Amino acid sequence: MSTRGWYEYYTINPDLKQFALSMQFLKWGDATPGNALYEWLFFRDILEEAEGCLPVYLMDDMLKNQLQDLYDGLPENFAVAAFLFMLQRASETSLPYVNPYWKSKDIPIKERPDYRLGYEIGSLMDGYTVLPKNTDKHIKTVAEFIDIGNNIRPWKKYGLTFSVMEWLQYLTQITLQKNMGSIAGPYSSSNDHTFLFRFFIWLSGKDGFKIDRIAIEPCNSYKDSLLSPDFKGAEYEKECFQDIYEEVSRKVDKYDIKTYSLEAVKEEFDLTKDKFWEIKNYEYPELTEAVLNSR
Repeated sequence: MSTRGWYEYYTINPDLKQFALSMQFLKWGDATPGNALYEWLFFRDILEEAEGCLPVYLMDDMLKNQLQDLYDGLPENFAVAAFLFMLQRASETSLPYVNPYWKSKDIPIKERPDYRLGYEIGSLMDGYTVLPKNTDKHIKTVAEFIDIGNNIRPWKKYGLTFSVMEWLQYLTQITLQKNMGSIAGPYSSSNDHTFLFRFFIWLSGKDGFKIDRIAIEPCNSYKDSLLSPDFKGAEYEKECFQDIYEEVSRKVDKYDIKTYSLEAVKEEFDLTKDKFWEIKNYEYPELTEAVLNSR
């Protein structure tokens, strides 16, 4: 239950022959290769139903309106990747075992945090997003997250407290308390995870928000692909990874899961560089050449 995984969403523009690291985040709990493959199936089903056209414009408009000048510093295709992240959060928050602490307490319903937030959402008039009735329930939940960002928890109230990633995470939570699940916030991975999952998202050249294809590469903590039987590490680790590799192979074949690798992407496309993921908790002015030479 406490297995941790690091997720990377890469977007690919085949017309420009470019790719970008558009989103990355930690998942705390149940971050196993098997669950990551089911997450790919979840995305596949939603994309097939929507014919690749998710309402990403809602996310993009919110980011532009809320972040303003900061918008231009976001990673390439960030709105697409952030929408997929929020879809994953919507899926997690709808699970039956997600039971916030106040539901087990004898708290009057009108004093519960979920009721108060729901009341605020329901009180929105012009700011409430109306989608077609047959829209997938998870997409509707993402639209609510975006409404919260536009109207209830705008960036201007939290920009001095949260990073952009932490603010996006807060939009998907009822309170500040982080439950187990996908958590946006860290700008770089640490060694505190067991698996790494890479998702590759091909975008349409005609419509930058339309997703034509999605694939996955599950990896171990050494960044070895679990689609191949060659692993680093101690012998007992290799035996464990071998079992996982066989399980992954069975599920990939059974469910016709589309896979790809970062190595293959690098051979075919050029990386769009950005400085967003280089941000650290503390930044210092760069040392001038004169100071460096005086050391």
